[in-house]
Amino acid sequence: MFYKKIALFGFALGTFVWLIAFLGSPSELFLDQEGNALPRGLLLFHLSEIMEVGTNTNTTWPAFFQERIPIWFAAISWTVASFGIGSVILYTVQKWLKFKLLKLEFGIISTAFGWSLLSTTTLILGCFAWLNILYFITVYLILFLPFFLICIKYYMQERNNTIELNHSSIRIDQNNTYKSNNSQRFDTAWWWLVFAIPFVIVLLLAAPLPPFEFDVCEYHLQVPKEWFQMGKITYLHHNVYGNMPLGSEISSLAFAVFFNDPFLGTEAGKTAGACFVLLSALGMLTALRRFISLRAGILAAIFYISTPWIVQNCTLGQNDTTLAGYTFFSAWMLLLLYDHTSRKLLQVHTSRAEQHANTQNHTVGNQRTNNAKKYHSCILYPALAFAAFAAFFASSAAACKYTAVPFVLLPVSIFTVILLIRIMKNVPYSNPINIIVTGIFLYMIAICVGGGAWYFKNWLFTGNPVYPLVSSIFPVPDLSQEALKHWHQAHQSNDFSLTSIFTNMVTNSLTSLWNSPIIMPFAIAAIIATFHTTLVSWKKSHLGISSKKQEEVKASKKPCDQKIIALNPKDGGNHMQDRSHFILPLVTSCVLWIVGIFLLWWGTTHRLERFALLMVPFSSILAGIGFDHLAFHSRGVRQMAIIVLLLGLGWNLSAIILGATDSQYFASILSQNAIENPLWGGPKTHIRINMDDSVQKVLLIGDAIPYNIRKPVLYHTCFNACPLERLVSDRPEETRRRLAAEGVTHILINWQEIARYRSPGNYGFTDFIQTSLIEKLCEEKILEYMPEASEDGFTMFRVLSSPIDSTVENAAN
Repeated sequence: MFYKKIALFGFALGTFVWLIAFLGSPSELFLDQEGNALPRGLLLFHLSEIMEVGTNTNTTWPAFFQERIPIWFAAISWTVASFGIGSVILYTVQKWLKFKLLKLEFGIISTAFGWSLLSTTTLILGCFAWLNILYFITVYLILFLPFFLICIKYYMQERNNTIELNHSSIRIDQNNTYKSNNSQRFDTAWWWLVFAIPFVIVLLLAAPLPPFEFDVCEYHLQVPKEWFQMGKITYLHHNVYGNMPLGSEISSLAFAVFFNDPFLGTEAGKTAGACFVLLSALGMLTALRRFISLRAGILAAIFYISTPWIVQNCTLGQNDTTLAGYTFFSAWMLLLLYDHTSRKLLQVHTSRAEQHANTQNHTVGNQRTNNAKKYHSCILYPALAFAAFAAFFASSAAACKYTAVPFVLLPVSIFTVILLIRIMKNVPYSNPINIIVTGIFLYMIAICVGGGAWYFKNWLFTGNPVYPLVSSIFPVPDLSQEALKHWHQAHQSNDFSLTSIFTNMVTNSLTSLWNSPIIMPFAIAAIIATFHTTLVSWKKSHLGISSKKQEEVKASKKPCDQKIIALNPKDGGNHMQDRSHFILPLVTSCVLWIVGIFLLWWGTTHRLERFALLMVPFSSILAGIGFDHLAFHSRGVRQMAIIVLLLGLGWNLSAIILGATDSQYFASILSQNAIENPLWGGPKTHIRINMDDSVQKVLLIGDAIPYNIRKPVLYHTCFNACPLERLVSDRPEETRRRLAAEGVTHILINWQEIARYRSPGNYGFTDFIQTSLIEKLCEEKILEYMPEASEDGFTMFRVLSSPIDSTVENAAN
């Protein structure tokens, strides 16, 4: 008991030191009037400013709802459609393979399943140039409306057969359905959800805001906008990023078709991404509700959606939260696979023991043999289904970003092989060859259905399924060897020292701009508690425990002591009634995921912090388990945990609202207001282009973020060939003819961005673009400098159709 108090005191002291270090570290997001970084903890003294955010807007409440309701409705419709298609498929698999999930599990998993299928369907429709409202309505009604109606019918029929899970006590019936022994319909742990309400509101307010971040305006949402304007999904010669998997952003294309507006569509796509974050949080709640407790699940969900990184990523419109969600769902399927096989293997061992005890009776022995053969089917087929589901979600993650292949698909494959080998070793009458062949076949089918369409599209358009990667094996059209060299240099890190790995560990856990201060302490508490509980259980199993001591522990009023004694079936805990035995594999798997993702992120990428966002779901799960463990302790420990929780959530809310890059939650997002908004409208030159009726089509050089420009544009990324190279000829008349054929009326050059690209160690930029070339074009009366439209490092030129155009215009003025 003394050592226990010392451990709790050490944890409290460590948590206090951690919070002081976190809140005391300066952040460049919070600056004083002189531009000096301020400690992050000062945000806690500005909570009163939260109510003032967005009040100075140019919109009224009726206009606010009029602008947002269509966007929210579109995102909800996408979620409902996902549930419709996914639920019928999942229900069919359940009926066929004779296993059942809880209703909440069924709804969340089927929605995530259908979410990926909707993205793939939109991709296929786009590749066939069926991007019009008639095709979309026809296809979606034919495919999804009947599925949804059938699902509702099935779901209503099963409502009395599946009883909700309660974390206090569980039993498992013969149909493999989890049921609660407690008939109480409402659990007191649900009230913890009130802490999630502010973050859900902020998330749904921030998601519909127009995007402005560089990568988002360069390709995340720019590419769906271009595909909508082109009327089909095709290869983009001028944007290397547009030919990568965009499984998360493809919903913006579907919404653009429905609204017939690319900008409203992309805002609805961002909102759908926020809904997927909420779906992932509900998945964490449901997973931990099955394996640990309801409170642990609710707190894990709160930790996840309250992380400033998550809300900031959705606000910007990036795809890392969707990638993190699919990663969690694939890991969840592996946990269900492990749980299913663990319970069924225990039944198999029981059957084999009974068979061995009745070897003298041949009739009984034959009956036990037949039962064992039945166990083979009831273990193997559902296990292969869960393995296929894990592969499907891992492939869906790979449909969002290439990094998901090593980060998600590879570890999922490794874990799946290990679990299937475990089955083959323990299940009698199993044919390893059949299991291997069937498993590989189902696994490959799941991978192809989940994200394979994106890789097939790349192979069809470019001959390279992972364009522009693996240039030594596959062709890479439109990229020179010099551009490929710069690409590889820019997307990898060269510093692999111990100092570097320590620095990155500190950055990802403590000093990152958008970290949550409370996840790490509670996650460490989960790891320590799991180690301690496992050690106690091992001592009881191997060193023995007196019956008197067992009775004392069972009679203890402390829930933590009762929870520990139930860990080991040999010590009076029932393996089939108490799920606390699952804490060790769950915590271990989360730690392995976090360590693996960090090492891959550190060793194979250029170490953008948001690429490490995949660790947040697993660290949130650990934090939920840690808080749940501390809540079982004495009143003082529980109160300390709640104080730390409230302090951290208060800081997170302040950082999201006051420190976020965009908190104009109540501002008007109509097209005209978005154009004139200094943040959403882009640089001043972009706003001028949108307001200038003389601009028909503009050629951007060194400016690869054309999303905010409402006029037709011709642009290129720094890796692609500059269009001006093919338009400029040795003969001025030919240059004019080519520009006129392209319809280019203006050229905008961002010299500052070009200089950044050309800086040492950067992406590089074509040497063709020089000030001497532009001066020559001006001397030849092809371009005319526009000083009134040139500012902030941008230089604007008007394209002249003939040498006398400028003379006539000057005379007219």
